[in-house]
Amino acid sequence: MKLNSLEELCNEIEKDKKSNAPSARRYPVRFVFLNSFKSLRNLVSCLGDKGVNLTELSSYLPKEDGWLTSDDIVNAVKNIRQDTIIVPLSEILRFFNKEDFFTVIKTLSELENKDNLRLYIPFVGLLERFEKDFWANFYRKENWAPVWILNEPVERITIYQVNFEAKNITGKETILNSNEWLNLWKKSDIMKVISFSKSLSYLYRNFLPDALFDLKPISNQKEYLETFFNAKISVEFDDDESRFWDKLLREIMLWDVKNLNLESIFLKHFNLNSLENLEIENYLKLYMDYKDSFDRWLLKNFLLHYEKVKNSYLFEVFSKLDRFDDKTIIDLIWFRIFEADPKEEFLVERKKLLKILHKDLKEPIGLIESKLEEKLDSLNKLTTKEKLEYLTGITFAEKRYIVKILKDSPNFSKDLEFIKALYPELYYYLNWDNLLLEHIEPWVLDYFRNYNISKLINKKSEKLEDMLNKKNKDKNSFCEWYYKIEKIPSEGKNLIWVDGLGAEWFPLIIYLVEEYGKGNGKFIEKKVITRVNLPTVTDCNRYETKKIGDLDKYIHDENPYRYPDDLINEIEIVESIVKKILESNLEKLSIVSDHGFTFLCQKQFGNIKKLDLKGSNHEGRCMWIDANSTYQDGEYFIVWTTDANNYQGKKSLVALKHTSLQNTPSREVHGGATPEEVLVPYIVVSTAEEALEYEINPIKFEVSIKNPVIEFEIHPEPRYTPRLKFGDIVYELSYNKDNSLFKANLKDLKTGTYDLELDIGDKKYKIGVEIKGGFKERDLL
Repeated sequence: MKLNSLEELCNEIEKDKKSNAPSARRYPVRFVFLNSFKSLRNLVSCLGDKGVNLTELSSYLPKEDGWLTSDDIVNAVKNIRQDTIIVPLSEILRFFNKEDFFTVIKTLSELENKDNLRLYIPFVGLLERFEKDFWANFYRKENWAPVWILNEPVERITIYQVNFEAKNITGKETILNSNEWLNLWKKSDIMKVISFSKSLSYLYRNFLPDALFDLKPISNQKEYLETFFNAKISVEFDDDESRFWDKLLREIMLWDVKNLNLESIFLKHFNLNSLENLEIENYLKLYMDYKDSFDRWLLKNFLLHYEKVKNSYLFEVFSKLDRFDDKTIIDLIWFRIFEADPKEEFLVERKKLLKILHKDLKEPIGLIESKLEEKLDSLNKLTTKEKLEYLTGITFAEKRYIVKILKDSPNFSKDLEFIKALYPELYYYLNWDNLLLEHIEPWVLDYFRNYNISKLINKKSEKLEDMLNKKNKDKNSFCEWYYKIEKIPSEGKNLIWVDGLGAEWFPLIIYLVEEYGKGNGKFIEKKVITRVNLPTVTDCNRYETKKIGDLDKYIHDENPYRYPDDLINEIEIVESIVKKILESNLEKLSIVSDHGFTFLCQKQFGNIKKLDLKGSNHEGRCMWIDANSTYQDGEYFIVWTTDANNYQGKKSLVALKHTSLQNTPSREVHGGATPEEVLVPYIVVSTAEEALEYEINPIKFEVSIKNPVIEFEIHPEPRYTPRLKFGDIVYELSYNKDNSLFKANLKDLKTGTYDLELDIGDKKYKIGVEIKGGFKERDLL
């Protein structure tokens, strides 16, 4: 029966109660179909006024978020003995499947009456399903009690069923459990409701849209944000990342801001105003600053959806990032290049990112070294220049690799220039050109050039052997060069004694002092290669000052000498010593040393045990003897009377070449008379009161491509070694003291106009050069 108002419905209910029709008296259940909770509330009120009891099915729930079975419902209804309206059965049946839906209604409709009982069961919005799934198949519908249908507008309600763990949203109509769901009918003006009930989440699969409710499942946090905050998050949801989405959801709920997208979320979370000034390195620093996995997850996903960085190496790295610890990101930045397309842009960016990690942020290298060695070995088919593109100069493994490149190089001079920017310390260790030294014979520089290269390649050069055999052929030949070289001052103000600092380190020290000293006005006032007393041991060459013993200690601890590790470590120790010296507040200081070392006395360099002079020390490089000893100068040692310190007049045997007096050493040693043991640097470092401005004359040149040589003066005399460069090319500068001219050959440049840069300390000057062709083409007649 269709009725047009609640008043008509209530009147019809009252008439039915008085009816004597057999079907009315036999069956107590009356189904009432409504289209709104408002009508349900009014019906409850109307029947209450007529003395009808109210039974709420929520009171039968086993717990707050429990549920009722078919039997629970039937048993609750059939045990009622007074006229009663039972609510809200429709909110339970909505979640029943077709079979259970039919069974419950059929069972209730078959209940028979006692004492003209009335059991009113309102259904809200379920008329269509009732007719389809039950009434159409109900065998007694012609002889059953009346079914009342109230014609009224539908007040639809959307239910958002949240099917994951989530917190309530402030200001939204919510259902936290099934008890609240069964009491929803009591609330007015409801259009949307969010359900967090676990029971409903489990049951919602049987829910079918009807006249009243439209159920929309919210399967995850992303859908939640998109639905309730109108967020546009272009990140695919992954169940494994649910914890991050939880945190993002909580954060956006706290902000209570709508219409966010991934970019605005990123900016707000990291407290940034704009993306405009952010470079790739800023994203890496941000990632390393924020250690929480959620912060890093958010940053990763933003970058992977940010168009501006899609062609970057960092994007390539983040695309493979599956863990958010420091080790994973550092490993990927180091090693992804070996799997990805090694584009030039990737290689350049990778170097920049790694320097940020390890130079700026001081991140430890960790276990990078061994894996990096394996990866570098895979580059063997590349040219030297291509190999170096993979290197940063940061790790020990890379330095070993550079040494290997130079050792195996078929074009040593060219490859040495390639490594200059990458490993400048090794480059300057090997570079004995243009040191602008006075009062030193050329053979000394040539000797050490060959000595340092021999140490680099771990092989004594024939030229070095020939020079030593000539210069140290016997005592006379030794003394001839030994006494020509200035003796190091044993006294002076502000002496800095570096134990074991031989002349092999001279060019590196010059570079390091100028490089680290220019920022605070430190410059080299004087630089000389000097000699020490024989035997070349500390006791004969002491200074009345505190010594820096780091280098000497390291070399004495070698057991055995390890190639190339010890060379690399020694370079780092020398660099550390220079830095320490330059931190001094002294306006003027002098770097001195007591002896050098030699690595060439080991068996692997052709030295065998030729002498067995028991009582020798310093691993056979010298031996103290009695004044009346009968030893004579020979091929392998000389008899020497010391004229220094407390050993004045004392005699010793001093090894003349690399053959020692007794056993063959297994490490670097000192005490003998080879140039590398005898000669040491003497460097005076001063502090400038103010920075100098230099005048370069001329500053513009026109030269022929046949002879692209430029010469110029620098006034006043430069405190630092001038360096002329064009881009990455650094040109050798020679200096003629007679005419005070610096000279450079620009042989790598083609015809054209160039602006070269001349660096003097931290001052930079521009030199213009036009290189012209060797002839002009004549017009053809």
